Amino acid sequence: MKTILHKGRASVALTASLLAISMGLSRADLIYYQNTFDNSGSFQTTANYNPPPISVRFDSGTATASSTFSAAWASGPTYDAGASAGSGSVEVSWTWNYTADGAGSCALTIDLFPAQITNASAISFDIMLDPSSTPGGYNDYGYFQVATRDESYNWNNTSLGEGLITAAGGTTGVWAHVNIPLSGVNTDVRAITIQDYVDSGRAIDGPEIFYIDNLTIYQPGVVLPPTNSISKTGAKGLYLLTTPNVTVDAQQYQRQGIRTVASGYSWVGSGANPVTYSVTITNFPGPAYSNFEAYVFLVPGTPTEVNPDWNEPTVASLSIQNNADGTATATFGYKLDDSSDNPTTLGIVTNTSVLGTWTMAFENDNDLVITSPGGATLNTNLDLITSGDGGNFSGPLTVYLGVEPNYTNNTGQQAIISQFQIVSNGIPLLSDAFTSPTLNTNTWAVAAEDPGGVLQVPPSAAYTLTWNLPDIGFNLQANKNLANTGSWFDPGLPKSLFNGQRTVLIPASWAATNNPGFFRLINP
Repeated sequence: MKTILHKGRASVALTASLLAISMGLSRADLIYYQNTFDNSGSFQTTANYNPPPISVRFDSGTATASSTFSAAWASGPTYDAGASAGSGSVEVSWTWNYTADGAGSCALTIDLFPAQITNASAISFDIMLDPSSTPGGYNDYGYFQVATRDESYNWNNTSLGEGLITAAGGTTGVWAHVNIPLSGVNTDVRAITIQDYVDSGRAIDGPEIFYIDNLTIYQPGVVLPPTNSISKTGAKGLYLLTTPNVTVDAQQYQRQGIRTVASGYSWVGSGANPVTYSVTITNFPGPAYSNFEAYVFLVPGTPTEVNPDWNEPTVASLSIQNNADGTATATFGYKLDDSSDNPTTLGIVTNTSVLGTWTMAFENDNDLVITSPGGATLNTNLDLITSGDGGNFSGPLTVYLGVEPNYTNNTGQQAIISQFQIVSNGIPLLSDAFTSPTLNTNTWAVAAEDPGGVLQVPPSAAYTLTWNLPDIGFNLQANKNLANTGSWFDPGLPKSLFNGQRTVLIPASWAATNNPGFFRLINP
């Protein structure tokens, strides 16, 4: 399908028309699973035998490979197979020391499903070998293999076995697509294992780094092209959506949010200089979805999990919930040395609406004033320092901002945050109005059960273009003159995954420059 954006002098009309699109695979395969690694929450690096999220972890190999192996999220257009600024890939690295250790292997396993799927027909992924990697004696960077793992984690080699540089397209620094047909024992898939091997002919001494993107598992079926639509962009800010794309047990209490990357945001030790944390809520579910919650967690240290309010032993929390009568209640709580438990309520403050700016002002180490948008206040003494426990909050402090449904019928609801600030003695330590094209990854990291429920919509976004998944092999193109079939081009607009759809925010400046503007999805 092609979506067309017509712009007139005074108004904008949006229309869509059908367009034939070539298919991506030579066989009739249906995508069963796909991970485009759009953010750091797309996978974890410790074993997870009951995904999601999937895990990318060291499985087996030589002592050298094991001691230096790492997996991490790499972000930005260089590290995304589609060159999207708002996405990324899995970065895998380790170091060979053939001189000291001799021949050996480095095997990483990607845990995909809690139980095997049957009748898998193919595996595909994009791979790029980093130019800083070390070539071996055959100039192949090691012998590269892919194996499927069944329900019992039996190791079943696939047809892929070749030099790593060959699998990566014959050169470094360039993305290559790998497609592996499956048959026989390989059709039962719970996980996949990727292994690189060094021997006396290769004798590699040095690091190896490669990137994996768009990991996809297929089953036989009919592949349908994605369909797209365009609309005027609504409210601006940080969208935090609760989704059904998590396990049933997790839906009710899923945390969908972000956390600070830096951790220097404690109020303790500020003396007479107050430290204020404030959050401005622009949109929120209505009274029919009461008890939907927006939260701010202040957590000592540098945690990275999505639910520190339960897992971490020491937390201060502000919970803002809507009520069935349209009013809102903010609850402040904290806990000390009490992991696997909820914070204890210290006090509440109410307001006529959940919308507006809520603040926590620590006037010193243990005197707190919480103010609602309407001006109502909660004044309380934390009694943390005098009891000797305040030291738990005096070091590095990570700030979490997000939402939680609390009831299953609230799943699918969202809030929009338009401002978050931390101010000390009138000087902003952190101030974000969420106006950049994508989330500022120097300030924030996604901390969500489903990262596809977090999207930043800046004021510059005039239109929102979306299409359904799967979309592997399809590229977005734009054109200013449909009569010129050779003038289609890559619009260079960041793509995000939000609410189960690929999402592109079109700035007003782009629409003004490309007038009229036409879009299409095409699979070469």
